[in-house]
Amino acid sequence: AYSADGITWSAMTMSSAIWRSVTYGAGAANRYVAVSSTTLSNWDADGTGTWTNGGAMTSANYLSIAWNGTRFFACSGSSTVSMYSTDATTWTTGAVLANSTSRGVAWDGTNFVIVSTTNSVNTSRTPNGSTAVTNTTMAAANANNWTAVCANGTTLVAVSSSSNLRSAAITSTD
Repeated sequence: AYSADGITWSAMTMSSAIWRSVTYGAGAANRYVAVSSTTLSNWDADGTGTWTNGGAMTSANYLSIAWNGTRFFACSGSSTVSMYSTDATTWTTGAVLANSTSRGVAWDGTNFVIVSTTNSVNTSRTPNGSTAVTNTTMAAANANNWTAVCANGTTLVAVSSSSNLRSAAITSTD
């Protein structure tokens, strides 16, 4: 669905799949890109029309996608596979992820930062999606099940939902 004001929503047509995440790539890409629980990706220039099948992705269960100004980067939530693309029509296998339960990815201005529910006190990062990931231990070691992350260029914010019903948020400026 799409909306110009967040109040009135309209349906759109996409391939049949369980769609997990969507992002917008400005500039050269100039399109919305969605990833699914299958190997499907879809894209649309304005988000309001009939979406176009993107290139096939290896593995499956992509739970998160982000844009860094030149490429899209998607993380599988059920394998250590990641994929990247400049246009969503051709996908390339990216960096091998540290674990198979990635849940969120964000671009912080320098790196794609990935959070997961395994090794939950760690985040992973890669500068371009194709270079090997570097792992970093988070300060909030008492929380786990990191499920989402976002960035504004200077600060990252990650949220979790622990199996012991403790929820947490953590920020980082590096």
